[in-house]
Amino acid sequence: MSAFYNDPDAPRYQQVAAQLMHEIAEGNPPVGTLLPTEVELCQRFDVSRYTVREALRWLSESGIVTRRRGSGTLIVSAKPTRNFVQPLGSLGELLQYARATRLVADRIHRIKLDAELAERLQASPGEEWVKLTGIRTDPEAGVIVCLTDVYLDGRFEGIEHVLHEPTQAIYELIEQRYGLTIMRVEQRLSAIPLTREQSVQLHVGTHVPALRTERRYFDETGRLVELSDSLHPGDRFIYSMECKRD
Repeated sequence: MSAFYNDPDAPRYQQVAAQLMHEIAEGNPPVGTLLPTEVELCQRFDVSRYTVREALRWLSESGIVTRRRGSGTLIVSAKPTRNFVQPLGSLGELLQYARATRLVADRIHRIKLDAELAERLQASPGEEWVKLTGIRTDPEAGVIVCLTDVYLDGRFEGIEHVLHEPTQAIYELIEQRYGLTIMRVEQRLSAIPLTREQSVQLHVGTHVPALRTERRYFDETGRLVELSDSLHPGDRFIYSMECKRD
């Protein structure tokens, strides 16, 4: 079953989408049939029509259903065909990314910052930070989502010893273990070519485009405490954004 459905902190529409995704994967209802109407889904899950529409949008973007005005929501696949979909509607949705995927660490070590890296981390040259290198996977789809490097403030005593088998998002681990709150996340997106080594690690061809995402996590004092730098193969990762007029 989807990680969203098991996570009570996930947005309600993601929980609804994950439950429907699980049922469709089990063949109930089967591919080629229609999902219940929006009204029926609202009644079943005791949610608003907006929540149901967002859940159906998630399924549509995952390639599981197709929606046609006047004819309903048709199930076209029993499992996601477009792999990982990341919504960008709120801070909660952005942070949900870390909950919905699994980070497998390849190497964790302390580093001393050179001038270039110190500027990037808003720190001072010579400061000690912890660097984690690994891959992030989508357990539900069984694919590698990205290669990732994570930098953590070295003042978190013993942080490197609890990162080898993380059972929660790193930002949550920091909050719980060190008593702070992540109040702001900055994200930058850019397109870059993959090196041959990166293509091999991601199990993609050498000409597949990649999306680079850099996330900076700030605590309540405005201090940068975590930076993640990830490379996503463009053929198995989707960002979804919805903007509404104020």
